[in-house]
Amino acid sequence: MIKIHTLLALCIFLLWSSNLFAQDEFIIEEENEFGGQTTEFSDTKLGILQAVIYYGSDNRRVKEEKEFTKKSALLYGIVREVKKYFFDIKIQHERYFTPQFARKYLTRKRTDYFDRYTGERTKVEKFFTEAYLGRNITYYFKEKRTKVEWFYPQNLEGIRQQVTFFAPDGVRKTKKEYWYTKKTTRTKGYYRSVHFLEDSRKIKQIWYYTTDYAAKNRNIIKQIDHFSYHPEKLMTIQSNFFNEKGALVPVK
Repeated sequence: MIKIHTLLALCIFLLWSSNLFAQDEFIIEEENEFGGQTTEFSDTKLGILQAVIYYGSDNRRVKEEKEFTKKSALLYGIVREVKKYFFDIKIQHERYFTPQFARKYLTRKRTDYFDRYTGERTKVEKFFTEAYLGRNITYYFKEKRTKVEWFYPQNLEGIRQQVTFFAPDGVRKTKKEYWYTKKTTRTKGYYRSVHFLEDSRKIKQIWYYTTDYAAKNRNIIKQIDHFSYHPEKLMTIQSNFFNEKGALVPVK
């Protein structure tokens, strides 16, 4: 009986406290782009400098924009955030970080995406402070990584895009794919490569060459390398070359 009374008292307190801290929202737009009202509130005690909430025609939240006070930003590292909803389920969450946070973690912006039906996180996109780091997107299934994409738009030479695939445990890497810049393709002849991993060791890699390279190099359009590991030797590589018809090109 005492437990029931305690639980009832707790529920009453939670209801009271939620009403106590509920903020008064002021209507700033009667009909927004989503067909509903737009409201605004501020609460510096909670670190919120300004919050704007967009409702749809069904009075459900569609988007929230919040700007935080300097004190809150210094404490948590977030200057501004934007959340998007689908039938009250959060589907997107953008966070913009302070210069101090960005310098420490090399990340200036992060966007999390969620499944519109289950609410589970599906991917995270990060924008980095340094141009050479570019940006990356991490994909998730049941909160485990399945794939990470890196983009390097500022690279003039070397890799312009990299994709890493993971095993079902979300930890072990199984495959890596690389796409190369125009300059590297022009000088090296290859535009893409795929590397297969097993127990963190490379077991096979495939190189894809351009038709211009093939015309000057025995019509080789693809190269496949197989890696073997032996107790007495660190590693041996067997390479095979193929033309555009898939036929084996003899080694000189």
